[in-house]
Amino acid sequence: MIDQYGDYWLEVNYLDDNGEPAFNTLKLETGTYSLIEADTYEVLSE
Repeated sequence: MIDQYGDYWLEVNYLDDNGEPAFNTLKLETGTYSLIEADTYEVLSE
């Protein structure tokens, strides 16, 4: 996701040690990643 400030966020979904669904939301700090060229696409939501 890209927030209203242009910052990038990732959601990481996984199963914890007990087999239960878990997730973490991580904010990518500017300068810690490289952007790659990609095609644009439309995200559909309800």
